[in-house]
Amino acid sequence: MEATRQKIVIAEVINVARRDADLRKQVRFHGLQDSEIPLVPDKWEPYQRKYICTHGWKEHERSTGKRTSHKHRRTECPFQMLAQVVMRRDGTWGIAMKREVYSHNHPISDGIYRSYPDIRQVPVGSALMPGIELLVDADAGTSSIYNYIRENSNHRV
Repeated sequence: MEATRQKIVIAEVINVARRDADLRKQVRFHGLQDSEIPLVPDKWEPYQRKYICTHGWKEHERSTGKRTSHKHRRTECPFQMLAQVVMRRDGTWGIAMKREVYSHNHPISDGIYRSYPDIRQVPVGSALMPGIELLVDADAGTSSIYNYIRENSNHRV
């Protein structure tokens, strides 16, 4: 979200088939036909997406202690929002936001946002790509490619 200088990522996706299978397993729906269960139509795929701040990943210890740890982005930032398909009161389907927490436990600034590697990448569909590909094919050095990008756009690399 460039306007607010926040890097939001998808942490979890639940597809419609999984949600519908979970509903069918519930005791209250045992013995009922699918037409009697509020199953989500396939066109609403995916059923749910959980968005978190790029700093919101949980810390997982995978170290054996033999090497020093490196600096990671993880701060277990509480920012999250859950986009979920719901049946409205009028019987139609829509998307509702749930479990919203819009606060961060770390500073947000233009400098921090611009330092994220995925923000610094040139998008595949960019008008710069043909020129970059030409430079790569010509075995130009990385500094030449970076200079080309800086001179022909306001993209920071």
